[in-house]
Amino acid sequence: MADVKWIKLSTGLFDDEKIKLIKKMPDGATVLIVWMQLLIEAGKKNDGGYVHLSHDVPYNDEMLATVFDHPLQSIRLAIQTFEMFKMIEKKNGHIYITNWDKYQNIEGMDKIKDQWKSASQKYRLKQKQIQSGQLQLNASNNPDTRHMTTYDSHKIEVEEEVDKEKDKEISTTSTTTEKRNAFEIFEDNYQKLTVDNSEKLKDLITEYTEEKVIWALNVGIERNVRNLRYVEGTLESDKTGLTKSQRVPKKKNTPTREIDDGMEGFRTI
Repeated sequence: MADVKWIKLSTGLFDDEKIKLIKKMPDGATVLIVWMQLLIEAGKKNDGGYVHLSHDVPYNDEMLATVFDHPLQSIRLAIQTFEMFKMIEKKNGHIYITNWDKYQNIEGMDKIKDQWKSASQKYRLKQKQIQSGQLQLNASNNPDTRHMTTYDSHKIEVEEEVDKEKDKEISTTSTTTEKRNAFEIFEDNYQKLTVDNSEKLKDLITEYTEEKVIWALNVGIERNVRNLRYVEGTLESDKTGLTKSQRVPKKKNTPTREIDDGMEGFRTI
């Protein structure tokens, strides 16, 4: 049976005479926990109130002690108590929760299962018809009808999903261009603003204008290279007309040859 994720419990549960008597018993708290575990297990099995490992394998006390993680003595006390109070029955060795409909809406669950079964059958039929190309507009026989077949509805759903994906792609690329603030674009798409990178952005805006900086930021976003050094390089390339690889690197300050020659002479003395 399908797994059920809930059971019904009355807010007056602890006002029940049987529950009050169990609470006063030695180890009564553990017995009540076992009762809750039995109800939950019956809900998981969704088999009309039966609690078992399978239809062919009923739970014995030792198995319940392992599954519920309680001492064997506590499990035996709990089962004896539940049987004495007619809270459970043993049917062919299987534990059955009496008055199970108190804890589970049997008719409601059966209705849900029937609905899922019907929906699954309709879905499989629709898939076969789509594959065979048999589905047509109902309007082909009646021009005035406004109903559509499952195929057309499915087609519209697919088209809507495609449109959503397109809108999503457009929104991810257009959000940066809609904002005319370089600092917002940087923080939204690069990294959190700090004192250092804020000052760097200010310097770039002063040198190249904010419009150019925004353009360079968007280039970095499109190429997924999101750092200020790349943005600065893009701006410089645009200004000089050279790519990064074509630009001549700046010369580093190195000791002059005269100093080297002088030192060499000093070493020979």
